[in-house]
Amino acid sequence: MGSFKKVIDVISFDDTDTTCIDGIRKAISKYPNNNIKFANGGDRNNKTTPSPETLFCKKNGVATLWKIGGENKKNSSSWILKRWKEKG
Repeated sequence: MGSFKKVIDVISFDDTDTTCIDGIRKAISKYPNNNIKFANGGDRNNKTTPSPETLFCKKNGVATLWKIGGENKKNSSSWILKRWKEKG
């Protein structure tokens, strides 16, 4: 796994459909001449990420990166939310 050389922006987006597609679309539109990458943390992979996101990326030439931050995370937002729901 490589390292990030430069993060150029943080873009707010609508995720009510539980995907990041709106954000990816905004990044493509805002930076049409840049190499856009969709990065996910250690608890995400091509099986745990909503397939519409990976299909959208593939269709639009956006590279997908997995295991950002390592794959043996002590905590992830997904795991914390799952434990919280189980206790609820």
